[in-house]
Amino acid sequence: MGHTSLCENRFPLAGSPSTCALDTGIVPLPSFFIVFFLLFAFLLRSRFSSLTANTSKPLFPKWIFIIYLILVFCTFGMRIVEIVRLVAAHQGVGLLPIGIVAIVLIFAVLCMKGRSRSAPLAAAFLAYWFVSAVFGAVKVARLAKLDHEHPAKGTNYPSSDWVLDNAVILGLYVVFIPLETIHLLWSRRRVSSVREFEFDEGGNTKSLLNN
Repeated sequence: MGHTSLCENRFPLAGSPSTCALDTGIVPLPSFFIVFFLLFAFLLRSRFSSLTANTSKPLFPKWIFIIYLILVFCTFGMRIVEIVRLVAAHQGVGLLPIGIVAIVLIFAVLCMKGRSRSAPLAAAFLAYWFVSAVFGAVKVARLAKLDHEHPAKGTNYPSSDWVLDNAVILGLYVVFIPLETIHLLWSRRRVSSVREFEFDEGGNTKSLLNN
């Protein structure tokens, strides 16, 4: 599949990056990394159990976690909307579908691991949300310029709608970042506190700090 078929009929936008470069190389990049990481963690989970091992005592109450899941599902829905409308407008979808795969995997992991997911998973999710937010902000800025230069009103996907869809996705990423940051810090703190103790020969715990 050629480059033009990945993002055809795109309006040439002054400056860089183009919408084609965004959808084929920049925006999908963090999705490729998180997909490979999660597949790696799944295939080698028996050897690297720390990647997927749950932590104890969840930090967030269940209702916050449920809202988190709902918002992740909304992200999935918004990605579907963008791709469907790009197809309807015959503009090509680039490599954006990998983002759907990434969101599905993240949603599945969250459902399986719940509020007690490990620090490595939280770190991977945080990195994904953060980098996606940075690239998403660039895309929103470029689409806003596109809307100014080529509104595409009366088409199947007006530029203003394209901006709005991506702004919503960006807003969701921004919400996820502090949630995963707090969870990561809490998970690392729990692991550190556990490592401060060890069992003696009698089965009693003693602080490693007192050795």
